[in-house]
Amino acid sequence: LIFVMLGVSTMTFMLAQLVPVDPAANALGQNARPEQIEAYRTKMGLDRPVVEQYLTYLRRLLSGDLGESIRTRRAVLLDLRDYLPATIELAMASLVVSLLVGIPLGMWAAINRNQWNDGFARVLALLGGS
Repeated sequence: LIFVMLGVSTMTFMLAQLVPVDPAANALGQNARPEQIEAYRTKMGLDRPVVEQYLTYLRRLLSGDLGESIRTRRAVLLDLRDYLPATIELAMASLVVSLLVGIPLGMWAAINRNQWNDGFARVLALLGGS
């Protein structure tokens, strides 16, 4: 589990590094002056070597500091706390619908194996999974 989490965090960091947009310019907007962008880059540690940025990223992750949201300008943990209940509610609702539709459809397909009903149920399952 530790290696998986390390791998996921490494991939997340690397993907963020590959984005062709300057994160400081993106966070400050189009009207930001070059000196503001440079000050923000220094404040966020974006002027440091990539290895140092990654180690800082890991240290902050392990301490529970997920940083500040660019969109809301709040701590990411606060945004997670606010939005997680709605996300869980949506996930549970979709699980209930999937079970209520999937189990009867699967039983119907099993009873009518290798008939048009079975093929129809497979197509519906494929579309529902997509």
